[in-house]
Amino acid sequence: ERHYNWAFSNCISLSGGSSPSTATSDWYVDWSGETCVKDCNDLSDASCGGFAKGWDALYSTSSECCEKRLWYIERDECTVG
Repeated sequence: ERHYNWAFSNCISLSGGSSPSTATSDWYVDWSGETCVKDCNDLSDASCGGFAKGWDALYSTSSECCEKRLWYIERDECTVG
């Protein structure tokens, strides 16, 4: 965890281990890309951002995430996928 903290959950699951938490499929902001992404573990889903951290605000829809957190970004650029 010390060396891979930015994607610890994905590292565990991609290595064949059990996922340390359960994804909600809610939406949160990935501030590094300024996009709303899903709290999930399905890396084949383009809108999946991996597991949300405990401090991430979660929203039930991508629209709500974009409106409340990334209101200054065009809606079609707010999400990926």
